[in-house]
Amino acid sequence: SKNYNPDKKFSRQELQQDYTLLRNILEQKHPSLYWYTPKDSMNFYFDSLYNNIPDSMTELQFGWKILAPLTQKIHCGHTTFGMSKNWGKYIRNKIIPSFPLFLKVWEDTMIVTANLNRKDSLIKPGTLITSVNNISNHSLIQQMFQYLPADGYADNVNYIRISSNFPYFHRNIFGIYKNYRVGYIDSTGNEKNITVPMWMPVKDTTKKK
Repeated sequence: SKNYNPDKKFSRQELQQDYTLLRNILEQKHPSLYWYTPKDSMNFYFDSLYNNIPDSMTELQFGWKILAPLTQKIHCGHTTFGMSKNWGKYIRNKIIPSFPLFLKVWEDTMIVTANLNRKDSLIKPGTLITSVNNISNHSLIQQMFQYLPADGYADNVNYIRISSNFPYFHRNIFGIYKNYRVGYIDSTGNEKNITVPMWMPVKDTTKKK
């Protein structure tokens, strides 16, 4: 609606009601709910995520912190969550702060493909990244996989997803930080650490209102 507020907080009771409805639909209608995750394990995930719902959450928080980990456990490439149509209208054409580096990722390797902080003379395309905020590249990739759907245990599509827009996934999974501690390999082959600021879009003052 025109009055959509992305920061609106929904109560724990409201969110648990929605969650219970979703669980009932999945248990009654999903054709492969237990193909890759046994029923007792799936019940454990259903229950634990239900209990992890805090006193209140925004739509974005509920989607990424509760629904994304739940649907990932099903291991069905056709079962994922999406934000509401109102959210889509709200976010359209908006540029928001984020982690500044686009990264190509695979297995335990991350390489810079673009740096939104264009004045950064150290982290250039081609630089190998070894960690972000003290989380190693391998651990970081594996943690991000816990929020992304896949068919069975094939992770190839998620390497592609993360590589296509690393700042988007990092922002939604880990949040936004004013500064990031980034480990990288310099031109001499030595590992170093640097603090890089979040990317903040510059307002275009030339456009008319």
